[in-house]
Amino acid sequence: GHAELGGYVTTGNTENVGVTAALELKREALQWRHKLRVQADYQESLGITTRERYLAAYEPNWKFDERAYLYGAAQYESDRFSGFTDRVSLSSGIGYSAIKSPPLKFDHDAGPASRHTGLISDPADKNHGPRGSIDFGGKSHKGFSVTQVASAYMQDSNSTVSSKSALLTRLIGPLSAQFSYSLQYESMPPLGRRTTDTTSRAALVVDF
Repeated sequence: GHAELGGYVTTGNTENVGVTAALELKREALQWRHKLRVQADYQESLGITTRERYLAAYEPNWKFDERAYLYGAAQYESDRFSGFTDRVSLSSGIGYSAIKSPPLKFDHDAGPASRHTGLISDPADKNHGPRGSIDFGGKSHKGFSVTQVASAYMQDSNSTVSSKSALLTRLIGPLSAQFSYSLQYESMPPLGRRTTDTTSRAALVVDF
């Protein structure tokens, strides 16, 4: 388990300071791996909500080989300041663990995906296309670790690329400090919206 609570600074469709909370759970077995992630960013200024983004994602992996696995991925997003009330993404495909020698790991996967987007000012959008993701992590004996996760949905109506880079420093016991930078790119956002949002976060993290 991995829980974090902190603050952030955003640029793009919103330029504010706010709070963020996230929870990540992972269960690793001989043949199965399960990943669950939920995240919420919220900002209110003078009684007016200026940022409200929610995300929930679940990914099961079936490891049919020492390094290769089949994956499924389901993700829900809500971010009306980016132009959509909700977006549901479903995908499945094959993945490969290119590096499995602690303290380093590198997984990547790809497969077809389907997305349904409820837009605020336009009819709902349904589309299909390829999806790919990478997951890199590295730890040092001095209590430092770095992670890089990224995913891309390539579709005719709108392609999305998201990325999160993080540096984590162990403080005491299960408590750590984390500094991260996230980027979300939408190739064809709704009219009046920018293509790129970035979020810089500083948070306290508890591992359990």
